[in-house]
Amino acid sequence: MKDLIQQKLEKLDLEQLKQVFEFIAFLKFRARLATLPAIDETNLAALLYSEFAEED
Repeated sequence: MKDLIQQKLEKLDLEQLKQVFEFIAFLKFRARLATLPAIDETNLAALLYSEFAEED
């Protein structure tokens, strides 16, 4: 698969290569977001309220 991708990349012009690079960066960014734990909004709200209550 890598060889096939390499062959395709070699035929692209500079602008197309920039677009491929941006797409790869997007895929990596999206993969990082997918690994973040989900936020439990109920617990988050309780944590924030308790922190504000301590300040008052």
